Amino acid sequence: MAEQYGFYVDTSRCIKCWACVVACKQWHEIEAGTVSRRNVTETDEGTFPDVKRKFESLSCMHCENPLCMANCPQGAISKREEDGVVVVD
Repeated sequence: MAEQYGFYVDTSRCIKCWACVVACKQWHEIEAGTVSRRNVTETDEGTFPDVKRKFESLSCMHCENPLCMANCPQGAISKREEDGVVVVD
């Protein structure tokens, strides 16, 4: 494998606006209300009155050895040899 791409995301700046999810769907021409390749999670930390909410935008991390590919029962996930990008059909 020549290269292995990945992502850097500053999760401290996420405000759960879902713009990343919308942009991903638009970029990949995915119809609204169908599958989502990116999702935003929310966790709460602490106890009242000192509670903090944390948001995190998650997507495919293009792992070196993706477990999703090995466990896909339909064989719909593959990994490109030239750049390490994980592709979902």
